[in-house]
Amino acid sequence: MADRLDRYKVLAVRKPGQKGTKRLVAKYGSRLRCVRYLYDRLTGEKLKTVELVELISQWESNDFAPEELVGVRIGLHEIELRQKIKAKGARWDHYDRLWVLKYEDVESLGLQNREVTIREEPAEYEV
Repeated sequence: MADRLDRYKVLAVRKPGQKGTKRLVAKYGSRLRCVRYLYDRLTGEKLKTVELVELISQWESNDFAPEELVGVRIGLHEIELRQKIKAKGARWDHYDRLWVLKYEDVESLGLQNREVTIREEPAEYEV
């Protein structure tokens, strides 16, 4: 069966609410993530598959790479701490209103218990 499913080519992927998904949205509601339409040229078969959300739960990951750039919120009254992170090469992100620095520096300063945000921006934030 698995070999047979490998022959199928994905023709389209639809998000809930798009054409061809309305009955499935009515059936599955907010659990519906996407609908895929597949086709097998050898047999002429078409498949319609659905991807559903089974469970939503909280997940915390502290699996940051040491060189990964992260954002940390530091209060205005924490002047001494701001000086320490500046010495480590942190840069202020005025848009998100947080300090951007390497995760290894966050750990060395003992800030890993604060809210740490992954930064995916390009070289503008290189530290």
